[in-house]
Amino acid sequence: MNRSLENDRIVWLNMGDNCAVVIKNQADFLHTEYKVMQNEQKAKLVPGIRMDFNGLPMLYYQMGSLRSLSALLSSMKETELMQILNSLLEQCNSIVNNGFLQLRSVALDMDSIYVDQSKYIAYLIYIPCRSRFYVDVNDFEDSLRDLLINIITGSQLVTQFTWQNKLSKLQGSPHLDLNEMRHLIMYDRQNAVSGFSNGPRLYLCTLSSPRQKFRIEKPNCVIGRKQECDVALLNAGLVGRHHADLIMQNGVFLLVDNNSKNGTFVNGQRLYPKNPYQLKEGDMIRFGNVDMRVEFR
Repeated sequence: MNRSLENDRIVWLNMGDNCAVVIKNQADFLHTEYKVMQNEQKAKLVPGIRMDFNGLPMLYYQMGSLRSLSALLSSMKETELMQILNSLLEQCNSIVNNGFLQLRSVALDMDSIYVDQSKYIAYLIYIPCRSRFYVDVNDFEDSLRDLLINIITGSQLVTQFTWQNKLSKLQGSPHLDLNEMRHLIMYDRQNAVSGFSNGPRLYLCTLSSPRQKFRIEKPNCVIGRKQECDVALLNAGLVGRHHADLIMQNGVFLLVDNNSKNGTFVNGQRLYPKNPYQLKEGDMIRFGNVDMRVEFR
């Protein structure tokens, strides 16, 4: 655990595969935030249980099958790293949207970010303590930018053009807000366009009447029920207006659910919102109540 995240009001304890945080003053423990974090559904938070440690409040964090990002980083493939970074930023955005929780109480270093390896989803440690890690949101965002730089430079992908480009943009920007970082990590239009012109064409084919075949003609497409969508699934009541995005990047197609109400399913498994999935030949996709098959030509 990174001791640089300690301050004069908390102490980290290593407990095997788990960890704990002791809050030195009873009055600093925030009961309302603790209750909110227990019930938070959208942001993926490492489960923390309130206990007593020599009469002081202690949060005991149970990792289960989760592993720290620092332990996994050196062996990650490109799509895995993309999923994790996007998931990390999405969890931060969910905390903002919660209204009761504070980004400044998120432990932000590679030892404190945990990963579900089966789905490559990032989990955060949240500490409901009156003493925050960061002065304000700008301070948090600057620390998040520094973390993204450290993650990219610490991975085996740092020599690839796409990641060099992202790294250069992160390092060259004095300040990026959360939404700007989300856009930078998810999209790389210059690289996407060059890969799109040379790679195989993707077709999305509906499986029920009326049969339709959509040829993907550009590197960033919107899938939804509105007429102006690139893949317009008209008269499909369970399909959202902007249901999902399809992104061409580094020669692969990534499908991203856009927090749709009825979900996006690939081969029977529901995609986590904003968590990209790399499409393969023969994948079966369901957008709401519309079933489609992936074909490459």
